[in-house]
Amino acid sequence: MFGRKEQPADWGYSKNRDTRSRDYIITNNNFNGNNLVLNLNRTENLNVFENIYDGFTDLFKTDSTVSGFDTTFNEAITAKYNDDTVELIPDILKPNDPFKGSGLLAGRKNILMTEWGPYDFRSPIIWHSNPTDSGTVMNFDLLGPVGNWKIKSFKGVTDLSSMSGEFPAKITATKIVSDVTYILIELEYIGAAITNTLGKTISKGIHSDFSFKKYFQPIDFEVAWYSYDFAIHDPIKTGQLFPPNVRLRPIKTEETKKLDYAWWGGIKTDDGVFKNFITSANGSAEIEKGTYELGITWDDAVRVYVDGEMIVDEWNPSQYKFDESPHKKVRLQLGGNHSFQVEHVELGGFATLNLTLKKIQ
Repeated sequence: MFGRKEQPADWGYSKNRDTRSRDYIITNNNFNGNNLVLNLNRTENLNVFENIYDGFTDLFKTDSTVSGFDTTFNEAITAKYNDDTVELIPDILKPNDPFKGSGLLAGRKNILMTEWGPYDFRSPIIWHSNPTDSGTVMNFDLLGPVGNWKIKSFKGVTDLSSMSGEFPAKITATKIVSDVTYILIELEYIGAAITNTLGKTISKGIHSDFSFKKYFQPIDFEVAWYSYDFAIHDPIKTGQLFPPNVRLRPIKTEETKKLDYAWWGGIKTDDGVFKNFITSANGSAEIEKGTYELGITWDDAVRVYVDGEMIVDEWNPSQYKFDESPHKKVRLQLGGNHSFQVEHVELGGFATLNLTLKKIQ
């Protein structure tokens, strides 16, 4: 159980709601085979009692940010929750079935997660319904309010089964196989009033554009991981990735087309688990001329170079106050053969390294 030290200044929810981690009751549970049973920070007012613990290394881990932590037996709480079937679960006549949903939107098939969150069916969408299929045929569902759609342009696919129609609809397209995946289908909607993902209302009968886009630029990376004692040489303080006058043997290497990693509790190799480590990745790619957005997600520190020029310098983990792994975007003009270098340092705990390249224009 944990809470943030501070909430992001631009998060509207925390401005209107109490988001503190507080007021927990943990009782009458059986914890078996947990190395650490409860890990607590930035939390207040906990009652933890009458639990069974077996096969643990550490029972509780707390720090100075935890307050009101009570492990004594609480008779009032016990009396209340001994009768909870009567007090907390009243009889409801003709209760709604949570698995039936609401009308036409019932069912798991209508739970669609977009980059903006769950799809709310208030605006048109083209949904790729077989994204994990290894074949070349792509299936799409066209969903939205009552209205008509038509395809204005497309790229990266052929043989579209239909170019226009009414909602809802299903269409297929054949993917053009290429080293670089760049698929763009642009459509137009006209029909009932809609509310788009940004909350803007578009009146009935007004044309509105929507699209499907998928882009993947492979980069031929050679990645190596190194482990050493940061107490002897701290790359964060010195700014140097490796100790001077020292040649290190990597604990792991691989070749990959993308950097997309997450580690819990350290990097695992045949020689064991290393909680503190360095990632060094060098790659190159032939890239179509255009405007691109390079995105990097990391934990704890990262530097990114393109053609030898440092474009991301995030070498100070202490400047990030929130629990999420930081993410940064950089817009680049690219074209031709380019080199990429990524330096990453992990100081322990959860670690991640993810690099993406998206074409904007």
